[in-house]
Amino acid sequence: MLKVKDKYDYRRELCEALRSGKYKQGRGSMAFLPEAKHPCVLGVARRLMGDLPVELRYEYETIGQKLGINAGDLWMRNDGALGIPKHTFAEIADYIESLP
Repeated sequence: MLKVKDKYDYRRELCEALRSGKYKQGRGSMAFLPEAKHPCVLGVARRLMGDLPVELRYEYETIGQKLGINAGDLWMRNDGALGIPKHTFAEIADYIESLP
């Protein structure tokens, strides 16, 4: 029987990808797009998750739901927004792993 992925599976895959060195971290809204040369944390998640809704706001919601995390929180850590300093991919992976 094929196992359905849960939020912990998605989180584990994302953390592995963030630490893999395969992706150079990008920042800004363009870094989310599939063709971005240097994706942000949400861009990496998007690539791992495959097909998502076409509209940007729904993609954010879907990524957040699959990870069980507020996607805006990941974005703020990646880009450094609203008083949150910029985090590296490794620091974001550490944060994800610290969540229940």
